[in-house]
Amino acid sequence: MHPDALLFFGWNKDKKVYEKSRRVSVVFEEFVVVIELSFNNNNQLKGNFITCYLANTKSINAIKTSPLWDRGQCIEYLKKNGR
Repeated sequence: MHPDALLFFGWNKDKKVYEKSRRVSVVFEEFVVVIELSFNNNNQLKGNFITCYLANTKSINAIKTSPLWDRGQCIEYLKKNGR
């Protein structure tokens, strides 16, 4: 986790909603990393790599309008949804 990364909730294009269990990190200008969060067997938060890519300006601008990722909201969502 880069200390200067911008963290946002990920967009689910099929459901047309922000996923609180998905985090999009913008690192090094246009480099994007997407992870899906869940709990491991010890009930600790873990991240599963989804993808990473160099985004274009239009994509970065869209990502930056997303809600900021919040660890507490993510954990609350995961607990509610049994993940």
